[in-house]
Amino acid sequence: MAENCPRTLVRAERVFNYTVHNKCRRPFYEDLVSIFGALITSIPLEGHSVGLFSPMFHFSFTAKEAVSSLASLKVQQIVRSVDKSGKAVSSTTITTYEVGAKGSEDLMRNFLEARLIKCLTTSDSMAYKFKKKMLFQLTAKGLTVVELFCQRSGVSLSPKLIQLGTKSGHKNPRLILLERDQTTDLISVSESLIEILFRRFMGPRPNTESSTFAYGSSNGMACVREQDEIKGVKVHESRRILLREYKNCFSGADALVWMMENTSAVNQGEAEELLHAILRQQLIAPIDRQRKCFVVDKNTYYQMTEIGWHQSQWATNQVDLSPSVSTKSEGRERSPVRRETTPVNDQRQAMDRILTNPALKMLFREHLAKNYCEENLNFYQESGKVISQFEELERTGFQSRAKVNACISEAWIVYNGYLAEGAVSEVNIDHGLRQRVRDGMTGTAGTGETGEDEGDMKLKSSGDSIPGADETGMAKSLESRVRNLRHIMELLSDVRMQVYRLMASDSVPKFLRSEDYQY
Repeated sequence: MAENCPRTLVRAERVFNYTVHNKCRRPFYEDLVSIFGALITSIPLEGHSVGLFSPMFHFSFTAKEAVSSLASLKVQQIVRSVDKSGKAVSSTTITTYEVGAKGSEDLMRNFLEARLIKCLTTSDSMAYKFKKKMLFQLTAKGLTVVELFCQRSGVSLSPKLIQLGTKSGHKNPRLILLERDQTTDLISVSESLIEILFRRFMGPRPNTESSTFAYGSSNGMACVREQDEIKGVKVHESRRILLREYKNCFSGADALVWMMENTSAVNQGEAEELLHAILRQQLIAPIDRQRKCFVVDKNTYYQMTEIGWHQSQWATNQVDLSPSVSTKSEGRERSPVRRETTPVNDQRQAMDRILTNPALKMLFREHLAKNYCEENLNFYQESGKVISQFEELERTGFQSRAKVNACISEAWIVYNGYLAEGAVSEVNIDHGLRQRVRDGMTGTAGTGETGEDEGDMKLKSSGDSIPGADETGMAKSLESRVRNLRHIMELLSDVRMQVYRLMASDSVPKFLRSEDYQY
């Protein structure tokens, strides 16, 4: 790329959205996995040992290295393309994550609780507790999250990460991405979602194999998953409990492990709530019938109920249900897996139902991913967040310059990720609209803070003013920014509507005819 090629440089300092649930404070899921992906792609994964005679743990990193990297974490996203005159152009977004020392330690605890990494220098029972002198490796779930981050942000996997995936036998395992409420970031739970999750939890047939997860593996991953598809929870083919023989039962501890390692649950509390929901819907029952809630314990066992058997894939694959436990449930009859998902004739009505139904939305996302067009739904959601952010600013009268800057910056991140020519997740829109968006965005780029590069927009982490600027100049500058921001939002809204129509007219009919919908 020639040094004098036109370029737009956007610098953004991301502000984390935090949620508090069950007295636990953590960043929103999307922020958490973005920070984690940025960390792992920037940190050196080297070989470490924990003692003179201990084995060498390859592709590992220390707590000190992680905390140091988090303190100055940056992600650079570059989109290079050619304009209509044939001239090379470049658009770059540099995202900076401002994390202090205390915040770095809290994030490392979040990563451990989410089972994205595992400690190698402590006992298995303490492997997900953070201490300053620790050595870590990625789990299979963590590597999957990093791969998804790289795909969506346009960051290349480092040779170390590619080598790690090859050596560990990591073959793109499927992670069940649960939909979340955009305001609270809590998992959106519905009866139909729990039934679909339960089918995957039990697997196509009883999983009686030994765990495929190796603790503290020296080949580079703390947890190695050797299969492409997600297997069900580990069940005991036969177990003697309270002087009786039970078939295909599983422990509460194994259920928790499965839920944490195969879904996007970020802590034990979320995993337990999903298991509670499965129990409440009478899909499983404790062998000790006295228990009314799910207990995470290696000595507490559960078994599929008759209702659960009919809802599971075991019935399809003709796996007999053990008659050891009476599983008749009061007031509940067998019903189809998705009572909320009756097909509709109107495509837009179907699209709206998908967007508001957690179970359908999860299945629709997986369908789009299989057909290599998941970026449409991702853009629709992320642009919607930016537009909501703008509408909130509009309600308050655009009083905060910093928040206006932040909204412009978020819009640029969406543009570079989905709309710029050559973007890694470029959405399919018509040429005329794409050119209008490109002209509109590059036309507003020169209104940022003064910097060395054209279009430099560096967000201030605090304060709503620029030192040394007079009030009149500030007012004019803010007015100009608001005007440009309105124009950007109009462009995003136009693209968002076209993407919505594309999904409704093309993707939705295919989805409703697919096995994904019938699942």
